[in-house]
Amino acid sequence: RLNTVLDQYFGEVFDIVASHGGDVVQIEGDGVLAMWREGQGQRSAAHQAAAAAIALRDTFDGRPLAFDVVLRHRIALAMGPITAVTFQNPGDRGYHAVTGAPIRELASLAHAGEPGEILMSERLALSLGAAATTLDASSDDAHVSRCLVSLQHEVPRVAIVPPATDEAASALAHRYLPRVVGERAEASEVGWLAEFRMITVLHTQLGGLDPAAPDASDGILRAIEAMRAALEPLSAALLELVVGDKGVIAVVACGLPGNARENDATRGLVAARRMHASLHGVGVASSIGVATGRAFCSDVGNRTRRHFLVNGPLMHRSARLMQNAAGSILVDDATVRAAAGTGRV
Repeated sequence: RLNTVLDQYFGEVFDIVASHGGDVVQIEGDGVLAMWREGQGQRSAAHQAAAAAIALRDTFDGRPLAFDVVLRHRIALAMGPITAVTFQNPGDRGYHAVTGAPIRELASLAHAGEPGEILMSERLALSLGAAATTLDASSDDAHVSRCLVSLQHEVPRVAIVPPATDEAASALAHRYLPRVVGERAEASEVGWLAEFRMITVLHTQLGGLDPAAPDASDGILRAIEAMRAALEPLSAALLELVVGDKGVIAVVACGLPGNARENDATRGLVAARRMHASLHGVGVASSIGVATGRAFCSDVGNRTRRHFLVNGPLMHRSARLMQNAAGSILVDDATVRAAAGTGRV
């Protein structure tokens, strides 16, 4: 049932973004990052993004989701130049990340808003001008300019273009899939992706890397290569690479389908130590949080876009430990107990 609920929710979000000319580029937890490129619609990118934000608010605000959960979104809008970077080593999975001042602004805006509000940066509010009906924002955050209420004129929706299905496009997309998705797709087992699993997760913050710097891609690629070398002997998976307000964060998982072992917690601890040392060797400081627990693992979305999601309290716990690690490795009690149960800590 949970997989059906998440499929419906994310599928609707993806369709609303796409029908307003946008593109979903990242999902982190229950947050969706979408972007609009200037010059790709009848109206400006700011107008299209604002219209999508209003549609998301009106579609979901107060809707009963499941399990007595009622949805209320915090929506943030910012604009400005961004950098999109793709990383891939030969024979390895590729990663795509976006960075820039608007990405950092979004985090401040989202944290400042109240449920049901659409907060805008000053630059975006100025771009909309008199076309938008706004209110003073309740937040004292300097990044927050106005709260968007409505637009004076309707922004026409665009047709959702189905993804290409030719072999070349499929092969290119396959390079960016988590290994578990690719292997199960090849085995025609995609219908079995939704499951609860006991896994160990590592959140690793890569220090000293400024995502906005001109040479950021070189530093991030160097760090990925160091982590891959540390993880390969352990069969641990580099699940995703996130670039946001907290810098560059790598998420590693032990226990996903295809690489689950009885000693996943122990492998997670060894992986943390190996990554910490390997990153130090290439001049990249790291703060690592390790957590073990039950996670929901599934692909979610619709027929035009899907995302492999790993979610549960351990994800938030691992991220909080990372934030407090201050250049070291912090581990939760569940990981210590699980590793002790295998006879090795």
